[in-house]
Amino acid sequence: NHPDLMANNIGTGFDSESGTTPAQVLGSHGTACAGIVGAVSDNNLGVAGVAPDIGLMSISNSLQGNPNSRQKRADGINWAVANGAAVISNSWGSGVQYQVIDDAITDAIANGRGGLGTVICFSAGNGNGSVSYPANSNPDIIAVGAMSPCAERKNPASCDGESWGSDYGTELDVMAPGVKIPTTDRQGASGYSSGDYTETVHGTSFACPHETGLAGLLIDLNPCLTAAQVANIIESTAQKVGTYTYSTTAGRPNGTWNNEMGYGLIDIDAAMQMTRELYLQNETISDTRTYQVHGSIFAGENVDPSQPVGDFTVASGGDVTLAATVGITLDAGFNVNLGATFTAEIISTNCADWDET
Repeated sequence: NHPDLMANNIGTGFDSESGTTPAQVLGSHGTACAGIVGAVSDNNLGVAGVAPDIGLMSISNSLQGNPNSRQKRADGINWAVANGAAVISNSWGSGVQYQVIDDAITDAIANGRGGLGTVICFSAGNGNGSVSYPANSNPDIIAVGAMSPCAERKNPASCDGESWGSDYGTELDVMAPGVKIPTTDRQGASGYSSGDYTETVHGTSFACPHETGLAGLLIDLNPCLTAAQVANIIESTAQKVGTYTYSTTAGRPNGTWNNEMGYGLIDIDAAMQMTRELYLQNETISDTRTYQVHGSIFAGENVDPSQPVGDFTVASGGDVTLAATVGITLDAGFNVNLGATFTAEIISTNCADWDET
C-alpha cells in the first residue's frame, strides 16, 4: 500500500535548447536520481534511499529539444498521474516554456490522487541564477535547491570547491544536499563511475530526489494529505541552516524564508513527526479551524516543550474541530469558553472522512 513515485529524470538535467550538451547517455541520470529516492535498505549493498519502501515508476525521456520530446515530457507526467503516482520527481529543465508541460503539471497538482493532488517536485537548476523553468512555472511546485556540505547555498565559492551554483530566488522553496551524493549507478562502466554505485554526483538534480523521498514518506504516513498539505509540512519544518537571515516574507506563509535558501534544509524527522503528531498550545482561536492528523493530537499548555508555554483556548465565537485517526489528548490548559463550539472525533483512514481544508 505504499504510494508510488515517478522518477522522470532520465538523461541530461537540461535540454539542448538551454545550451547544455548531454553529459551522460540515456539512463545514468535517472538511475542515480531513483537511487536517492528509493534504493533498498538493510541489504548490505551500496546505498539506501530516503524512502526505501516506496514504489518507483520510471518514465524515460532523452530530453533532447524538439517538439515531440516536449509532448513526451507532458505525456510522462500525465501517465504517472493516471497510474496513481503520489509524487513526481523532476530533475530536468528547459530553456523555453511550453504550454503542454504547464498544463500537465497543473492537472497533476489539481486532480492527481483522486483530487488530493499529486506532489510535483522540481530541481531549481544549476546556473547560479534565477530558478529555472519548469521549477518556476507554478507556485504549487516544490522547487528544490542544492546545499553544499558547509550549510550554504551551493555556489562557485562554496566550501566543496566545485564551480557551479544552485539557482535561487523568488520561486525557491527548500534546500537539500547536492554535492558528492552517494547513490545507485548503471552497472559497470556505463554510468558515472566504474561500479554499480557512485559517490560523486552533484547538482540540484540530486537535491530534488531527497525532497521527493520525504514527500513520499509523508503520504505513506498519511495518505489523506493533499499536495498542498505535504508542501506546507515540508516547508514549515525545514531547518534554518547557515549564516543566512530568514525573514517573514509576503507570500511565504510557512515560516521565515531566505532568497538563497528558501525555507531552509529539509528535515525528514521533524516533517514525519508533524505528520503523525500534532501539538496545540499557546494559542487562542476565535474563528473556524479544523486540525487533523493521521495519528494523534495533543492540546494543552505544555504538551510540546519546544513551544512557548501557554493555554490552548477556543474563545467565544470560535469553532474548532480536532480529527485524528489514533487519539486525541486534552491536557491541562485546554479551554473552551462559553459561546464556543468544539468537536473532537476519531476518524477512519478513509480519505472520504478527511476534511481537505
